[in-house]
Amino acid sequence: MEIVSVALNFIMTGLIIFFAISFIFLIRRNMKNKRIVDCITAFDDESLFFDKINTYLETMKDPEFMMKGKILKLWGTVYYEHNDEILPLLHEIDIIPLIDNKGFFKKDKVQLNEDSFYYLFIACVNTLYGRNDVEKLEEFMNKIIGYEELLKPNLVYQIAMQTFNLYENKNDLGEAFYKRVLEGDYSEYKYAKQLIGLYKELCAAYLAKIYSLQNRESEYDIIRSDVLSFNEKKIGKRILLELQVPSAWLSKLDQEEIG
Repeated sequence: MEIVSVALNFIMTGLIIFFAISFIFLIRRNMKNKRIVDCITAFDDESLFFDKINTYLETMKDPEFMMKGKILKLWGTVYYEHNDEILPLLHEIDIIPLIDNKGFFKKDKVQLNEDSFYYLFIACVNTLYGRNDVEKLEEFMNKIIGYEELLKPNLVYQIAMQTFNLYENKNDLGEAFYKRVLEGDYSEYKYAKQLIGLYKELCAAYLAKIYSLQNRESEYDIIRSDVLSFNEKKIGKRILLELQVPSAWLSKLDQEEIG
């Protein structure tokens, strides 16, 4: 009995130490996340955003959060058209710190850092497409394609890859894949659950672009309410504008109501 008691005490002590260390790591990660969020909340103020993100990058030592900051700054340089800074900063991006699961915890870092992959793979690229900035768009495509072996099981990466079919007018423009996502057929991919709603809205937006290009209004009517709902959000309005979905297709009035 004494041996059992000693063993139980040893196990309990180990568990207490493990959870204590876990708690400390979680607190530290949350503190770093708060610093990133502080930069994001300043994004609408160009000067303030760059002041904050530059200070963040100057003082952040953690390689993972340093890379998150660089990607966020890259998104800012694209959005605010700091054109001379975009490609040099893109060439500094290395996603390994965002996916490396070595260390005390063996969690899937891709999902923890999926916001960064959204900015890098989707937001930046869509904005460059909307501006018809072919040179920079190709640089981003080459960068993203190079990550296939590392990230192909992830939904955010698959959506990004399908957009290249749309941007380059290749194959089915990504239509079949977007439909699958809207139908809920994406179980083979990994994704952050809090982002699945956004991914479905993006797929609806891409389908709206395809249908507008091919004048398939009857099929667009099936997803019209989803697209209109997305267009009411700031992020959706920007994406649909960049995709150049016709404004008439984003009207709340359908043809019968107009008539």
